[in-house]
Amino acid sequence: MAIEGNSVPDVQPNASREVNRRNLLRLTRSLGPIPRQQLAALTGLSTVTVAKIVRQLCQEGLVEEVGLNRTKGGRPAGMIQLKPDGGYVAGLLPRGHSSIGVIMNLSGEVVHIQAWDQRIYGLQDQVVDVLAAQLEELIANCGLPRDRMLGIGIGCPGLIDADRGRCIEAWALGCHDLELAEPLQQRLKLPVLIDNDVNCLTSYELLFGELQEHERSLVVTIGKGVGLGIVIDGLVYRGASGIAGEIGHAPVLGSSRPCECGQIGCLEGHVSDRGVVKNYAILSGAETHSLTPTDLVELARVGDPSAVAALKEGGAVLGTAMISLIHVLDPSSVLLVVADGIAEASDYYLPSLKSTIDARFRGRVNAPELIVSTVGYQSWARGAGSIALNHLFTPGAVASTFPVVTAETVR
Repeated sequence: MAIEGNSVPDVQPNASREVNRRNLLRLTRSLGPIPRQQLAALTGLSTVTVAKIVRQLCQEGLVEEVGLNRTKGGRPAGMIQLKPDGGYVAGLLPRGHSSIGVIMNLSGEVVHIQAWDQRIYGLQDQVVDVLAAQLEELIANCGLPRDRMLGIGIGCPGLIDADRGRCIEAWALGCHDLELAEPLQQRLKLPVLIDNDVNCLTSYELLFGELQEHERSLVVTIGKGVGLGIVIDGLVYRGASGIAGEIGHAPVLGSSRPCECGQIGCLEGHVSDRGVVKNYAILSGAETHSLTPTDLVELARVGDPSAVAALKEGGAVLGTAMISLIHVLDPSSVLLVVADGIAEASDYYLPSLKSTIDARFRGRVNAPELIVSTVGYQSWARGAGSIALNHLFTPGAVASTFPVVTAETVR
């Protein structure tokens, strides 16, 4: 989360001990090495309270004292910084027929990674068993003491109730109305957090990536599907029922294309991997059952006008949807994360998207910064781990119904 000047707007001097603890950890992560006196000044807490919390964090191995801050008069003050190897979290990204998991330290660095070619799609009653086994294997194989594991984050596609740790509807996994967090916590004896995979990626970008200096932003992901992460005042916004950001299934005016969600006219059906192939089928009249996005890109590169038009149409339609989001939410930046087949089609897709947005905002002082990023699935798995780290660092970042992710929790 961005720290501007010497103020921390969401710090509450009279808040609970746990909120104060997380605020100090967050400031230490963002500004460390930092003296205790500055932590007290930034939070409004007394130096005695800060010293007590810092002492506990040192005992738990989450922070450490380094060097001295020599000031005029008085004793030199110890500088406090985050201890990267003081704790670790696991992040797991399950897909329909594969999963990828990472172990991350407190600085967000990946210290172990593992992948599985294992079907999850449609295994409603076995999903918890499969995920528990993958997580146990991930933790066992990383070579780190289990008592340094602080928590687990899981990023799932679809409609996720992060507050209750439930998968409401995950079409890509073939699962619905499935409780995940609580049974996994009971199995693994570690705090488990679950969220939509795009929200997880957004958490990663806030903590360690492109959005560290952006308090109000959007993260738009495009590939096999379409997703949206919303950042308001440095926190991921999930909405009243936890499903904010499901733009992939927002309707496109006048469209009657069927979507795998069971509705018709969804945005995803026009702009995703499958969407641009469908665009080509309509424009060319060709049979496309076996056509892949990679095939479509190759057709565009050899000059097939329908292939070029299909990719440009996808970019323009997504650009139009993004214009509406920008008008409503007024972000300072939009991070566009391009993956899968759309990443291969960037030469055709992105110029169309950008020109659509530029035509609307050209010359306006409030036009947001557009940042384009191409990330692999490891970054999405890091996003899953980041929701556990975010819980550790940021008050209000995740649901209060889950256990506090601290060293004390797992010992």
